[in-house]
Amino acid sequence: MSTRIPKILFAAAGLAFSLFLGSCQTTDPPPAETVLWVKLNDSLSRYDLVVVQILDRQTKEVVATLWNARLPAPNKDIPGYSLRSLASQPFIVKVSGYLGRQLALETVITYEGGGIKHVLHTDLPPVQPVNGLLKMTPSIGSMSPLFVKDTLNYKVTVPAGITALSFNVVAENPAAAISFDGKPVASGASSQPIAIGNTPDTIEVKVTDMSTGTAATRTYTLVLFPTLPPGLNLTSIRPSAGTLFPEFTPQAQVYTLTLPPGVDTVSFFLTPSDPQTMTMKIKDIAIFTGAKSTVYKIDASSTLAIPIEVFRGDEASFYQVTITH
Repeated sequence: MSTRIPKILFAAAGLAFSLFLGSCQTTDPPPAETVLWVKLNDSLSRYDLVVVQILDRQTKEVVATLWNARLPAPNKDIPGYSLRSLASQPFIVKVSGYLGRQLALETVITYEGGGIKHVLHTDLPPVQPVNGLLKMTPSIGSMSPLFVKDTLNYKVTVPAGITALSFNVVAENPAAAISFDGKPVASGASSQPIAIGNTPDTIEVKVTDMSTGTAATRTYTLVLFPTLPPGLNLTSIRPSAGTLFPEFTPQAQVYTLTLPPGVDTVSFFLTPSDPQTMTMKIKDIAIFTGAKSTVYKIDASSTLAIPIEVFRGDEASFYQVTITH
């Protein structure tokens, strides 16, 4: 806390009483039966909510709320308040400014007996955007990993025969704007149905919060994987370096490959469940059973997603390996 004075202007009038916070002019409080007028300048018009209250000095209880809304115009007069007995005893004027649901400004003027006045401005930390989701649930299928607000990338596996699914989303800030695959959706509602194709589809979910005065967007990425056709799978994905996570199983389609320190290249060896009827591609380049793929180079500060396709006639299945250090 500090006593730094913000650019807020108060004026209390009654029997020549006036107070200007900006100039720190000191006056005695007004005598009994005068009216307290509070005028706020346009520096507070940027807040989503401004609250002006009169508090009892001893109990800190709110005696009256003079304003509890957005300031629609600069220099708008707050309704006057008749001080009555408060004019001759200690009282407090408290002004709070909110951005979104977060307290962003707080100033307290305490009037003591004998004309003594204290002004305290609380330095609050910068307001952070509230642009996360509390919930994102598919109407069918499973998400991996389980959804948490700060995890941004997910795999969604859809059962065989399903042609579309939707997602129910709940924003941490109900006023935030949600865009699901480019289409708006309200917090607490479900997205429009997303068609399931024959190949993995990537969906972006954007949550934008304006409460800080600047648009702040968080993006979640969903990769929708059709279920593997029966028997159309790999029996191994073997990298030349590093470790796959999770450990390979034929039905798991999404992996992370972590390279050891000092290694920045990797290639892959694939084995299909039926080499006689199946063909394979890595990043659209054909690869044969037991043969080494193209060598992929990755910088220490980046990641690289490697798509793997397995074909049997007109059927196809898909795997993905994301390489990181």
